[in-house]
Amino acid sequence: MFKPPMKLAMGKLLSESKLAIPIYQRGYAWEDEHIEAFIGDISDLWRSAASGHAYHFLGTMLCHSVMKEAYGQTLEIIDGQQRLTTTSLLILAIREAAKTLAQSGQAEKKTEAGLLKLVTKCQGLLVTGRDGHEVAKLTLNEQDSREWNDLILTGCGVKAPDLHNLGASVQRIMGAFERVQAELVWPLIDVKTASGVADSLERLEFCFEHTINGLIIILVEADSEKDMFELFMVINDRGKPLSALDLVRTATLSRLKGPKSKEEFEEAKAEFKPLLTVEDDTCRKALAGRPNNRKSRVALKSMRW
Repeated sequence: MFKPPMKLAMGKLLSESKLAIPIYQRGYAWEDEHIEAFIGDISDLWRSAASGHAYHFLGTMLCHSVMKEAYGQTLEIIDGQQRLTTTSLLILAIREAAKTLAQSGQAEKKTEAGLLKLVTKCQGLLVTGRDGHEVAKLTLNEQDSREWNDLILTGCGVKAPDLHNLGASVQRIMGAFERVQAELVWPLIDVKTASGVADSLERLEFCFEHTINGLIIILVEADSEKDMFELFMVINDRGKPLSALDLVRTATLSRLKGPKSKEEFEEAKAEFKPLLTVEDDTCRKALAGRPNNRKSRVALKSMRW
């Protein structure tokens, strides 16, 4: 049913695997209180690391290994999306801070070389591909994928005036990135003098190493998609329970997955897409009438409750 659990550092997971969030999962769901807790955990980790205790248990993550045409062997993350995405945002913030310092005009040659080396280390955890075909190493689901990929490749989030045109989950990603930058990473840097830049590099390197090696997870890999889907239905991300819509969408799309039902799968996706950005109560009302729709009957006919 499941392979033996593995204890590993977050950096090892990010460095060795192409990772993806399955299509049936919700978008990025962490609200301010969850980001607040994450920032507190990271701050505690960095303080503890300075006194010799350098580990923080980030919980269990559930995955399933699949072969994807575009990327080859890929780990689909069934439980752990929020933690993995937010950790990637932290590494991105460190990369962008190192770039800022390297371009400040204050860095001496040795310091600049160290900053560029740190940028490369971060890049190796965030991006895969080469020769102009780079993509984010972590692929989010369809509703978040384009903006997430742009953010990881460029380090530039969507600006406030344009945010209202995007889905709620993309807005949450951009908000999380801004908070992680402002509250965890920018306080570490000083671009005013050469010595300030050198000290900033030392702090960034310290925090980067203790983030990727000190955040510990237990990785559990399901042997089959059936096991994966069944376990997903009873697992919630930390502090953010699955809504009724999440559970219905998961049950529907998981039962339609496969070559023989590709058309039905796409029809079901299209039916659920308008419901991904509205409140749960609105979703419940909309879903109540959808079984009368032909496409929804196709989507729901194979479900067993």
